[in-house]
Amino acid sequence: MADLTPLSQLGEFGLIRRLQRAIIHTQASTILGIGDDAAILARRPGRR
Repeated sequence: MADLTPLSQLGEFGLIRRLQRAIIHTQASTILGIGDDAAILARRPGRR
């Protein structure tokens, strides 16, 4: 098994950086991807 870095060592922003490198945005509605609180998605026409 590969050596794993404990989350306590990575920290919140280290984890976010790792996720950002691994995730490719494929939906046109994704305006801004993951961050420390949320992502921003475009609303589809006719939706609230």
